[in-house]
Amino acid sequence: MAGYSDPELQKAGTEHPITYVPVWLDDKTARGHYDGYCKTTLWPLFHYLLWQDVAHEIQSHEAEFNAYSEANLKYAEKLFEVYQPGDLIWIQDYHLLLAPKYFRNLAPDAHIGLFVHTPFPSSEVFRCLPKRKEILDGMLGANLVCFQTYSYGRHFASSCIRVCGYESAMGGTGIDVSGQVVEIMHCPVGVDANRVQIDCQRPGIKPKVDALRSLYQGKKIIIGRDKLDVVKGVVQKLKAFEKLLLDFPQWRGNVVLIQVTSPALTDSPKLERQVSELVAHING
Repeated sequence: MAGYSDPELQKAGTEHPITYVPVWLDDKTARGHYDGYCKTTLWPLFHYLLWQDVAHEIQSHEAEFNAYSEANLKYAEKLFEVYQPGDLIWIQDYHLLLAPKYFRNLAPDAHIGLFVHTPFPSSEVFRCLPKRKEILDGMLGANLVCFQTYSYGRHFASSCIRVCGYESAMGGTGIDVSGQVVEIMHCPVGVDANRVQIDCQRPGIKPKVDALRSLYQGKKIIIGRDKLDVVKGVVQKLKAFEKLLLDFPQWRGNVVLIQVTSPALTDSPKLERQVSELVAHING
């Protein structure tokens, strides 16, 4: 367990120390959960990439789902160890979609919220998932399921109705699960502009900015920062930049794109090669 103090909260006079409780997973379960089911099954599917469209080989869905389920159960059990009646449980993202139901089984009266940061695909795509009902039932263990946009919530509701046979409730903003109504909301997560502005003033930042402006003096500078993941759109961004230079030749030599990438969690040599070839082609 570790304590953490946020300086901004302290300045505001609302300091409440945050306590972290680790959940220890064995290597096989951790790999099957995160590198396996999360990244090779759920992540592509939620971004409308069916598995045959992904560059790498997919291992057994059954084995990876078992690891995913085991990891979610471990999280729920650890959470129950520190849970106090009246606590608000706030579960984050697609890594823990089964945790709401597992925790509900341990604490039937708990107040549970689930926020899904990723897109949620249409029911026609989601029904391609072999364990679709298990995932939906896991999510419906929460009192509230929240998404980034209205359309993601609508897709989720449609999947619950078409895949599981549940009924709509609350005028379409909820799902009736055997008499228990689960509310669906959307709440976009924005950029903390104030934090970004503060970070820009950190020591060492200004010299780097000045160096870039000096190197590309007189040019428009576009900077991108993405993981080298097929769903991040790096290839599409480079193609759009190339089209800009083709359609508006007056920008050639007057604009520069600095694309910073970090390795994806799963290797994709095909994508890396495609990006390298595009960059070489654009630079001529």
